[in-house]
Amino acid sequence: SAAYLGYEGTLKVRSQVTGSRVEVLETGPDTPSSLRSVSCIREIDSHLFVVGMRRMVYRRSLTDTQWRRWDAGLRLPLADDAIAGLRSIDGASSTQLVAVGLEGEIWIYSDGCWAQDSSPTTSRLAAVRHVGEGRYVIGGAEGTLLVGTPGQWRMVTHGFENRTFRCIEQWDGRCFVCSDSEELFELHLGQEPSLEQPPSPQPKVNWISATAD
Repeated sequence: SAAYLGYEGTLKVRSQVTGSRVEVLETGPDTPSSLRSVSCIREIDSHLFVVGMRRMVYRRSLTDTQWRRWDAGLRLPLADDAIAGLRSIDGASSTQLVAVGLEGEIWIYSDGCWAQDSSPTTSRLAAVRHVGEGRYVIGGAEGTLLVGTPGQWRMVTHGFENRTFRCIEQWDGRCFVCSDSEELFELHLGQEPSLEQPPSPQPKVNWISATAD
């Protein structure tokens, strides 16, 4: 099956078995809308997660249709007019999560609760991907690229500071990153991570995704 996320919190789910249906994350005054948009959907450990503005997080099982809030202690109160939001989420499991967003925020879900992690940047973070063994890659504006584990993030030095790294994917033991300039990069994950562009002719890429094989 496949799920298509609308920014206002409506999903279209298509299945070869059950056909198509529409799901709504939640209705009410403090829920996704055109002003409180959601921006990322991710399958993690037999669950779907959705994140968005005001640090909203929703979760449901792949075998269920009921979405539940998963952001206790994380979502801004309705009366709080601060601008905050999450742009991406991933995890080693459904109980070990990393979410990133505006102002360089990094949030960790562990032991049943959310806690804000220290971040080496205040730039907007747009993508996070778990790359194995509890290690993550985080990308964002102003060339921000972080590699590490919760509590231990390090900046990747490279020569592409004016890009926003918006999508990260792992395939066949390799890590690929694309930018808002339609560029594709490969991130080499060693003791000293490095970023390089593939040789010419370079493809124009807005988004990347990979299957297990």
